[in-house]
Amino acid sequence: MLGRAVWRQRHARIAHRVLEQQRRQQHSNVLETLRSRQLVQAVTSEDMAKCLARPVAVYCGVDPTAASLHLGNMVTLMGLLHFHLAGHQAIPMVGSATGMIGDPSGRSTERTALEAQELAQNVSGIEAQLQRFFARGVEYAAGRMEGLDTAGLREVQVLRNGEWYSGMGVLEFLGSVGRHARIGTMMARDSVRTRMQSEQGISFTEFSYQLLQAYDFWYLYRHHGCRIQVGGSDQWGNITAGTDLIHRMCSSAGQTDAEAAYGLTIPL
Repeated sequence: MLGRAVWRQRHARIAHRVLEQQRRQQHSNVLETLRSRQLVQAVTSEDMAKCLARPVAVYCGVDPTAASLHLGNMVTLMGLLHFHLAGHQAIPMVGSATGMIGDPSGRSTERTALEAQELAQNVSGIEAQLQRFFARGVEYAAGRMEGLDTAGLREVQVLRNGEWYSGMGVLEFLGSVGRHARIGTMMARDSVRTRMQSEQGISFTEFSYQLLQAYDFWYLYRHHGCRIQVGGSDQWGNITAGTDLIHRMCSSAGQTDAEAAYGLTIPL
């Protein structure tokens, strides 16, 4: 009897190790999957592959400048869905705060400011779309991906960035974030440089957008353990602003062993 009990324990340990190995492989293979589907434009560092050896939080932001998600959003969200299916924590974030400003990336003119009621309606509608997108994405994948454990997937967290900006004043933002920003770097980014060379130029509001998106990444990194941001190819400058801010904030706090943050862009 003792020999049989020992055998069962040993067998259980081996089975557990095999399962853990399979899970680690599933987590890390997501980058290869995205590349095989031509869903990777660039990554901030190839070290991101090491980061994916275990479950991490990954986020993708969507600004509610319209009542519905558009095709560009769907492409980047498809990338986030692959992270979700690989066992990582997916965080689709609705820019309920940054939507009041508008991202200048890829635009030749400034966006028209939305009324508060219209913005609120857009936020609610897009949140519902995001929930349906991931629910149906998992349902679709379950019928086509052999061995997919849908019960073991982490719950998708849909967040609003207005949650962390609502209690923050401009002086606090400038004191905590602005001191780590470098004007030369901000002006060198494509979205800013292109607009500055245009006839209309760029407003301070739009110029500051990259700092707000960078702070989103920092907040999610600090409070949700988010280490990866996914975005369209037009978001490279905003994403690297976030990884730079995280590095500077950690360095200024003496956190020399802090985990690195990464960015991944998807072709649009």
